[in-house]
Amino acid sequence: MRDYSELRKKAEAATPGEWHIQCGDDSSFMCMTAIAANRKRTGNCGQFAGDEPLIAITYHQQYPVVDADPDGDDCGDANSEYIAAANPATILALLDELDSLRAKPAKPKRNDHPPAFDIAYEAMASAGVRWRSGSTKPAAFIQWKARINAGATDAEMIAGAEKYARYCNATGCEVKQAQTFFGRGEHYSADWTVRAPTAAPGKFDPVAHINQARTAEEWNEIIDITPR
Repeated sequence: MRDYSELRKKAEAATPGEWHIQCGDDSSFMCMTAIAANRKRTGNCGQFAGDEPLIAITYHQQYPVVDADPDGDDCGDANSEYIAAANPATILALLDELDSLRAKPAKPKRNDHPPAFDIAYEAMASAGVRWRSGSTKPAAFIQWKARINAGATDAEMIAGAEKYARYCNATGCEVKQAQTFFGRGEHYSADWTVRAPTAAPGKFDPVAHINQARTAEEWNEIIDITPR
């Protein structure tokens, strides 16, 4: 990023206000153009007067059409016109606008997502599961930002996505779309704990029955080890 502080200092030190072009108007001065603070010449005849507020003098090879535009700044000299246009007021205005643009935070690129979102979105792939068909990262990010703005934290949504990925991997359930998971339903906050299967009600579960034993006597009662 270039530093324009020196240019600003020079512009502030130069003659302020708008600059205008004044043309020489006789055979001796037809190739000379003046940059001045006044729009029109003081005397408008022959040499420039000593009290005229001149800023700079330029010389050019081709004779301009003098007084082609008596009320304007057209002397046919593009360099003089450029110098007059690049006056201190114009330069300072451009520098102020540049400083203002630099002070604004840069807009993120279309696919520039925060690391936290990338971690949460990729949690499914890390667990060997894919988001449901129709999922798009941009759509999911819109929902992510909405939840953040509503008070959710990166940490809780990352944790929710990781738990959901493990749950889907273990159970083989139908996976949600990413934008739905991070959407208004706040599915990331649900309990996605993977639990061991339990015996159906009313059926004898020998493993659970054995696990109830706490002493050797209880083991002997549960398991009959008497030789037959």
